[in-house]
Amino acid sequence: MDVPLSHTGHSQARDVAGRLISLFPHSTPGIFSSDLQRARQTAQPLMEALSLRGTVPEPVLLQELREINLGQWQGKTRDQLRQEREPDGTSLFERWLADPRNVIPRGGESMAQFSRRAWAGMNKVINDSAGLCGAVVFTHGGVISMILNRIFGRGLGNLVRYNFPNTGIAILQHRNNKLYYVDGDASK
Repeated sequence: MDVPLSHTGHSQARDVAGRLISLFPHSTPGIFSSDLQRARQTAQPLMEALSLRGTVPEPVLLQELREINLGQWQGKTRDQLRQEREPDGTSLFERWLADPRNVIPRGGESMAQFSRRAWAGMNKVINDSAGLCGAVVFTHGGVISMILNRIFGRGLGNLVRYNFPNTGIAILQHRNNKLYYVDGDASK
């Protein structure tokens, strides 16, 4: 869902801006963001810090960097979803948690669709930031999980197996036409 940052989220965004600016002490990276407002708002403090150095281009907003579309599950808690029952008495949500590759939320996207979309967004970032000193991407935990799955050669079912904190940082490097995970805040 397209929800704004909370007060805590704004504070976290200011904190992560300080961490990110230290990664680019003498240069200005390209800025890319999911078009959802919480990602754009998280990017704002970094944009403000970079503007003190001079002109900063507007962030490139990419729909491909949006979080997974959970269809009819959007806006519901895990407890609410666990209580919803199919005619056969099972929980579609529990089945999805157990087998996210083969269970699709009603009105949502499959893991394969989500993975292709996230990877397409990452490829746009790579192509659009060629020749720059680097890029900072503001996206969502699920997108990061899909990218890490691809880098590590893991299956699509690992979306919910990563623990990536709000404003966590994943440092990736693109070289020799391949993307590598260098460092970050994700745990498995």
